[in-house]
Amino acid sequence: MRFGYLSKFCYLIIISILCHANSVWSCDCMYRYTHEFYQQAEAVFSGTVVQKEDHQGAVGVTFQVTQTFKGEHQEQFTLTTLPYLCGTIFDEGKEYIVFAIKVNDEFETGFCQGTQAITPEFIKQLTEAKAALDSDGMYREYYPDGKIQREITLKGGELAGPVKEFDTNGQLMPEPKIEKF
Repeated sequence: MRFGYLSKFCYLIIISILCHANSVWSCDCMYRYTHEFYQQAEAVFSGTVVQKEDHQGAVGVTFQVTQTFKGEHQEQFTLTTLPYLCGTIFDEGKEYIVFAIKVNDEFETGFCQGTQAITPEFIKQLTEAKAALDSDGMYREYYPDGKIQREITLKGGELAGPVKEFDTNGQLMPEPKIEKF
């Protein structure tokens, strides 16, 4: 009888582990606003993947640069990503916005640096964030359908006031109320 309960218990533990395997192995990055990705990066550009080379787990990716937002403009830019450690999985021929950081004198990028497939909304968002950083102002972040998701005001590269959040219908969401104890 004891063996029956023990085997059921072990079975439940194994099922629980298997059901949560994705959360154990998935990438979990702290959310950052667009201006924070921009500030952290040493190079920011849009470009099309023209070549990929596997180097024992690390992937070297070469881009044909379309537009440079930060750093020295280059016609082609090569960097490394680690797909198994929150790296971005790039597709040849596809265009991306890349936020590259320097590690040991080489450029790297990944999902947690903000790198993503290019969309008109994100180009607009990045352009507005760069302008707000350069001249102390407000920029917007957008939902994929182009609606405003949040408004962020900056002064000296830092948040200047609360971030205004909007729902998918464009309605301003109330600020969270934090009770003091």
